[in-house]
Amino acid sequence: MKHNQGAVLIYVLLVSVFLASTLTLLQMNTNIFIKRFDGMLRNSDAQYMALGAVMMIQEILNDDDDAVDGVGDKWWNYRAPKTFPAADGEITFSVQDALTYPNVNDLTLSSKAKTKNFREFMERYFQRVGLPSRYMDLAVDWTDYDNNVYGSGAEEYTYLSKTPPYMPTNTVMSSYREFKLLDGYTNRYDDVIKNKLSYAPNHAAYNINTIDEEFLKLLLANSSANISKALNKRKKESFQALGDFFSEIGHKGTIKEVEFSVKSTYFNLDATIELHNTIKHVNVLFERSPKGIRIRRMVWL
Repeated sequence: MKHNQGAVLIYVLLVSVFLASTLTLLQMNTNIFIKRFDGMLRNSDAQYMALGAVMMIQEILNDDDDAVDGVGDKWWNYRAPKTFPAADGEITFSVQDALTYPNVNDLTLSSKAKTKNFREFMERYFQRVGLPSRYMDLAVDWTDYDNNVYGSGAEEYTYLSKTPPYMPTNTVMSSYREFKLLDGYTNRYDDVIKNKLSYAPNHAAYNINTIDEEFLKLLLANSSANISKALNKRKKESFQALGDFFSEIGHKGTIKEVEFSVKSTYFNLDATIELHNTIKHVNVLFERSPKGIRIRRMVWL
């Protein structure tokens, strides 16, 4: 009898230990699930806040139905980052003409890409912002459709020999992050490729009212034009026609490297959301089309 009682006691103890372990494990799993679910909710809230900014800017751009883009437009007021409270956090965003700086993809997209004037201009620009000119050739090989090495560039076999191996996309660059994949790239150029180059998916004219001042001065470097007065004027009012701008600076003839306009084709939105101790970043490229402003690219970071 005593042996049976001892066995029962051991059995009860084992069952108790098993139940305690099971309950502890269940509690741990429940806590993990709750934390994950809470993280999902926080992340979701931040994304909804970001999408709210995207929809607001898209609506502002759609309301801008005049023939000119520049100072005075609603979107112009958001060029400098603005911060707004959001629940127990905040959202900061800015919008820019996405073709303020030279478009890297024009190295293959533009009909002038292989001309001497365009090549020399891009070399001067790369030199001005501190980028080795070899990156021009590398960008051409990354975006063109063939496997022939252009100048001092690199093609598939160069990238396949890396660890880990990867391949050029053979299509337009989507952002500066893709530029960083070029052969031999070093992070010392991060600020330049992020803030001094554009990555529009199609060739488009540059808006004379929004183009970067240094970029424009370089385009007119071989001209006798004095653009300081015009640059000061466009800070107060947009030029309504290209002829008005060129008359203002006294420039005669044509600029062979690029085309100009007084209307913008692409806009870039950067938004950062800090909510519930969660930080979410989104970059959006808007494109103006005959049917209105559409989202061409959206990248969550």
